[in-house]
Amino acid sequence: MRQFITSLFLVIFVCSCATRKPLPTIVTTQDSTRTEVRYEVIERIDTVFVSLPNQTSQRLTQDTTSTLETAYAQSTAKILPNGLLYHDITTKPHPVPVPVKHTAQKRDSIVERKVEIPVPYPVVQEVNRITWFQQAQIYGCRTLVAMLAIFAIVRYRKKIFVFIRRIL
Repeated sequence: MRQFITSLFLVIFVCSCATRKPLPTIVTTQDSTRTEVRYEVIERIDTVFVSLPNQTSQRLTQDTTSTLETAYAQSTAKILPNGLLYHDITTKPHPVPVPVKHTAQKRDSIVERKVEIPVPYPVVQEVNRITWFQQAQIYGCRTLVAMLAIFAIVRYRKKIFVFIRRIL
């Protein structure tokens, strides 16, 4: 009898609560790649500074006025002691800005990849619900414990009464 009760308790303990079914998951991966190449022509105007070569110009005249002129020059006019007008012009040593058209071709490529991530299968869970088998296990365990308690009280009643008399 003792071995029967022990084996029954072990069977109930091993077959205790478990999930009903494993949750399936859907694993899908889809890879798609798209490549787009764009060419773009960029035109811009840059400024380049060009140094002019030194220029010198001289003029000798009998008139009282003399005009010598360049875009980037320095002019000096003198009347000499013998009555002649001396005119001297010299270019300035600074660079001249010149606009230059600059064209460049730009190549741009875009690579797009789309990868799907595995999504778990949606499962509706019922919270705080147990199956009929789990309920039977709970009530069966309670019944088994009650029967063991009654059996222990009947079997050891004399020792229990002696113990209660000592306490009182």
